[in-house]
Amino acid sequence: MPRNPTAVDQHVGARVRAARLEAGKSQTEVAESLGLTFQQVQKYEKGTNRISAGKLHELSRLFDTPVQFCFDGMAGAVGRRGNSKGAAALDPLTRFGGTSDCDGIREGGSVLRRVLAQHVADVVRLAGQ
Repeated sequence: MPRNPTAVDQHVGARVRAARLEAGKSQTEVAESLGLTFQQVQKYEKGTNRISAGKLHELSRLFDTPVQFCFDGMAGAVGRRGNSKGAAALDPLTRFGGTSDCDGIREGGSVLRRVLAQHVADVVRLAGQ
């Protein structure tokens, strides 16, 4: 029976995507580094497939970021016993990050926030032309 992705899977996937974008790598480049297909990387980023501890470790080394980065912003989302009750309270950007409508837009620290602000300014500028 297929399982539905949990809020935790989606959050971790969105954070992996943010790290990948901040590192300036494509899904294909990441996939080749990990010995995967780019489709598998897509599934990781969407939270469709869970990422093993070993893969998280490999990803953290590839992106030169601590594993904890993938869980940042989840304070209180996972209970003591590992259930995801309350995970719906994840910040809006992370929830939006799990959708297909936000290509290229992810939380990832001040660098990505500046890039996002620049893109918004560009769209506003282009819309006014």
